[in-house]
Amino acid sequence: MDSLIQFIGIGILIQFWIFWFKPMQVFKREYIVKPLLKREQFWFIDSIWVHLNCSKCLGFWIGLIVYQNIYLGAIMSVYSYILNLALYDNRTSN
Repeated sequence: MDSLIQFIGIGILIQFWIFWFKPMQVFKREYIVKPLLKREQFWFIDSIWVHLNCSKCLGFWIGLIVYQNIYLGAIMSVYSYILNLALYDNRTSN
């Protein structure tokens, strides 16, 4: 039961990193984007910013780091993506 709670919690923390937690957005901008801008590495910002805000990418890598199992990393990636779709469904009902 504890491992299930940990799994769900990690998925929610991934969503915090991507969207919810506003101080984390400031941290990403101040410590990741601005130093790259100072070094004039504009091409790198475009490629890394997408991955820092991708629920599938972060879910896979964080799942791989935490569980050290590629299958659980893949499951975490899919879970993070589904959680992202459930929370941020921008489709309008007609």
